[in-house]
Amino acid sequence: MNSRQKKVAAKRRNTRIRKNPEFSQEEWDALSFVLGWCMRCGSTVELTRDHKEPIGKGGGNTLSNLTLLCRTCNELKGAKRFPEITPKYLLPSQEERLRSLPDSLRAVVTEAIYGHYSSH
Repeated sequence: MNSRQKKVAAKRRNTRIRKNPEFSQEEWDALSFVLGWCMRCGSTVELTRDHKEPIGKGGGNTLSNLTLLCRTCNELKGAKRFPEITPKYLLPSQEERLRSLPDSLRAVVTEAIYGHYSSH
């Protein structure tokens, strides 16, 4: 496979992954509700979905690979990796939001943030 064919294959893979997320809109809405602000700069303006590990770099389209960034930080990041930006702990206001979710969504969002279900 030559380099052009590899690029075409990678583009097809990325498109296929983007079109088939492994999370529901409800799950994303719950995660963004809990996080509440840009995980890089703290802004609450023009918040967007971002893949922590870019799909083009082998990341999945999973809830645990998503974070919340403002448009400015998302554009700055592009297809690069930032150091770990989704916290492994939540602030008290975020914990309160997490507790307010229905049990099923709370378990999914907790898994996405902490990497395992816990009773936070």
